[in-house]
Amino acid sequence: MKAVIKFNRAQQEMVISAMRTFRLTLKGANRKMFDLVYGKLLTLEKGKKIKLDAMELFYISQALRRKSKLHWAIGKLYEYKHYAQLADEVEEVRVAFQNTYLTKIKKAQTAATVHAS
Repeated sequence: MKAVIKFNRAQQEMVISAMRTFRLTLKGANRKMFDLVYGKLLTLEKGKKIKLDAMELFYISQALRRKSKLHWAIGKLYEYKHYAQLADEVEEVRVAFQNTYLTKIKKAQTAATVHAS
């Protein structure tokens, strides 16, 4: 199961820029997993919806958050605000998706446990 999210052209460019920067800080398996998400976004047509799981959304929000902090550090408050806001929006989608999906899993596990008794 995956969440569906749509970035407008400016947001998609922000995400790609943030991911490009964040990618340099990752190593090993984390970088390989991150590169899968990064590749999806690079090949996504502008303005199209994309399906992402919670981990993919997490990587995106972390990249945006890091980029916002970099802008804060050099005094670019306008950019900081926009990257931080987009990170918050992605994080809200991730949390909502996880709450919905985890609730279904917990209900299914509880039902299976009751029947197994």
